[in-house]
Amino acid sequence: MEYFDSKIRATYKDLKKIQFISFLTIVSRSLLNLYLIYQIQIIIDALVNQDKDKLFGNLKLILFSLIIYVAITFLSQYFLRLLFQMENFSLIKFLYTSILHKEKIYFDSIQNGDISSRIMNDSSKISEWNGQGIVLFLVQLSTFTCTFIMMIHYRLSIALVILFLSLFCFYIVNKMGKKMTQYSVEDQEITGQLNQDILESLQGINDIKQLKKENFFSNKISERIDNEKIPVNKKISFYFAMYVGTSIIIAFILPIIAVIMASIYVANGTMTVGSIMAVYSLTGQLDTPIRVISDSINKRKAAIKMQNRVKEFYDYQEQNIDLATAPDDFKQFNFSSDYFSFRNDQSILKNLNFIIKKGESILIKGKSGVGKSTLANLLMTDVYEKSFSGQIEWNNSSIFSFNKQDYYSKILKSQQDAFIFQGTIRENILLDDNFTDNELKEIIKVCQLDELIDEKGVDFILSENGNNISGGQKQRIELARILIRKPQFIILDEPTSALNRELAQKFIYHLNIYLQKYQMTSLIISHGNDFDEYISQKILL
Repeated sequence: MEYFDSKIRATYKDLKKIQFISFLTIVSRSLLNLYLIYQIQIIIDALVNQDKDKLFGNLKLILFSLIIYVAITFLSQYFLRLLFQMENFSLIKFLYTSILHKEKIYFDSIQNGDISSRIMNDSSKISEWNGQGIVLFLVQLSTFTCTFIMMIHYRLSIALVILFLSLFCFYIVNKMGKKMTQYSVEDQEITGQLNQDILESLQGINDIKQLKKENFFSNKISERIDNEKIPVNKKISFYFAMYVGTSIIIAFILPIIAVIMASIYVANGTMTVGSIMAVYSLTGQLDTPIRVISDSINKRKAAIKMQNRVKEFYDYQEQNIDLATAPDDFKQFNFSSDYFSFRNDQSILKNLNFIIKKGESILIKGKSGVGKSTLANLLMTDVYEKSFSGQIEWNNSSIFSFNKQDYYSKILKSQQDAFIFQGTIRENILLDDNFTDNELKEIIKVCQLDELIDEKGVDFILSENGNNISGGQKQRIELARILIRKPQFIILDEPTSALNRELAQKFIYHLNIYLQKYQMTSLIISHGNDFDEYISQKILL
């Protein structure tokens, strides 16, 4: 955890300069504010004593101070706003980069909506403290201290009474702030689950519509809002009311108490009339420091809690990446499985043994649920190794001993569910890697994308999830993305499932030529018989 915390802190290193300038300008403004209160006290006393020289002399000082005050105010607000705008960007980039480096099996145990919520929402809570939160805490602590020192200058007894009452109010505000933070975190978790529920329902909109289940899913969302979100928000509202009520006491009642005490001293001739105004103003200055210091303490606790929530995003195995080995060029795959077991104790791939040699094409067939996709995931090390009993060797070395990045430079797998992001066809295939125009043209022909490219162009922009093209076109773009990289070993999981028979046969013909041309070894999972004439061996599960 300490190592992760240091990585979090490192994301804010570029903000240090802005934080320092923000602190300096805001503290300067606060000190100038106290100085103005002192000068106004002198002016009032000069008026009472009819001391015109002192009056006009201090008025000049105040006017000059006001000009500086305005300039510092604009400057401090600019840097504070800049800090607010920028504080979360670095953390979002760090968390997103970290999650992309997690093992694929991690994503099987967590919902995408939860990941997105943690990256976007939890990061803002962490940044609230690590960005401007630290600055505001230090500023208000300095302001609180300076204000009381100045109050002591006027009257120690008044300062002590106000200090006692301020600390009591601080205790109440802090308690209410804690409760608000507690329920806000709970509300955040409910919001994340709501996001996930909404995303899931929208992904299944076709089934919802044809089965006429709009009300069922609408009621599910309504129940979560009514039974979980609204009660939590009512609690937040209650504690917010207590919080604001206490703040009003600090801002309105404490200054009146200070004036009453100061008036008694003025009546006894031990304080001046101007001192009443000064004590009143100084006491009124305490509202913001008490609230901000209390909020900052709670924000820090919330930030720590959020850091604990997102720390699993960081892959600590990266620290030991040099200990893993890199695979040699492919020569032979040895697969020997006793079984693969799921959490419900169901076992598949029992007593399965085969060898794949360089240049061969292996066809895996079998009914649904017998383990075809699990076999492919095993070869990609995308499953928990402890669930598998057996040996999988690449050139007589266990694939689980390899560095993942080095291993994936030798072996790639196409996905059944094509991944298409908003961008051009070219971008979706190349992913910013350098391939020649001839390589791109070749793979477009192999994957039978000629017609799409002729009609739309290679720079045609695909919408989110490729909703502006057909399922078969999406699948072929996915295949093109993998094949153009010419891995030494390629796994194709149902590569023709979204293609009609004529298009599938053309693709398989050109694929076979492409695999032979670049001496790629392949393992193909398919229900159909289209690949039978091109394969070296067939394995039935």
